[in-house]
Amino acid sequence: MTERTRVDRQPESAAMPSRATERPETDTHEVIELEIGLYGSRATDALAATWQRWINSHWAGELEASVAAHPASDSPARVPEPNGVEVLEPGERSFASGWAADADPLTIAEEAGRLPR
Repeated sequence: MTERTRVDRQPESAAMPSRATERPETDTHEVIELEIGLYGSRATDALAATWQRWINSHWAGELEASVAAHPASDSPARVPEPNGVEVLEPGERSFASGWAADADPLTIAEEAGRLPR
């Protein structure tokens, strides 16, 4: 059996550029800024920092969240951020305007992605 070579084929590196070379370096996109105010007696600075880290890690390059805690507030209207989220009892079901204190990172990140910008 003899070895055959195709002459009509370019080397793979020339035919299929890496993703890094597909976009010109001047191509940029807007990063969405999202401000979230946690309220209710379970809102703490530590929880705000953890949730902010989870959200920013999940949405890296697309969304940048800042999360602050307001434990003395009892209403989304009483937080200075445009998005007020109540910190619910552990085990409660999370939804757009209320997140369970023990919610997992993906739940928090996905719910943050549903908030109005």
